[in-house]
Amino acid sequence: MRSAALVCGHCGPVDPFRPARAKTVIDSRAEGVSCYKSPMTKKILCPVDFSKGSERALAKAEELAKELGAEIELLHAYQIPVVALPDAPVSVSPAFVADLTDHAQKELGKLEQALKSHGVSVTTKLIQGSPADTVVARAEELKAYLIVIGTHGRGGFRRFLLGSIAERVVRMATVPVLTVHVPE
Repeated sequence: MRSAALVCGHCGPVDPFRPARAKTVIDSRAEGVSCYKSPMTKKILCPVDFSKGSERALAKAEELAKELGAEIELLHAYQIPVVALPDAPVSVSPAFVADLTDHAQKELGKLEQALKSHGVSVTTKLIQGSPADTVVARAEELKAYLIVIGTHGRGGFRRFLLGSIAERVVRMATVPVLTVHVPE
């Protein structure tokens, strides 16, 4: 006989044999059990670069946030381009940097409003730095439950030349990473 001997502080009696409760885990809190719908706020970090890949990743992050009752933090990490000349490196103008950050902030604002209109709790963060390193550091700082990141679908020589931010995040992250692929 299967009995609901476990009690979740959020959902009440839990039958660990029911598939809907398969994600139930033992917790050290007074209730003894916490389910995946626990009122503890989970944070999903979703890095965006405003590409098709990050759009698909954001759609998946929204779906997961609704299912888990989680918050999403949209993160855009950018690097200031530096041009290397034979005599010395040349940095871009402050006006260019201001335009770059203004554009990114406006795009983040649009995504934030869209998610809020769908009932999802969301915050945004714009950080200058290496994208992969910034994503990993922010996930640790945020104590993220999950990172949801898009991939561009590059392979072979193009991947070798350009690298893969998503691949570096997967290798370096200390939290689970869900990659969302966009077919070429």
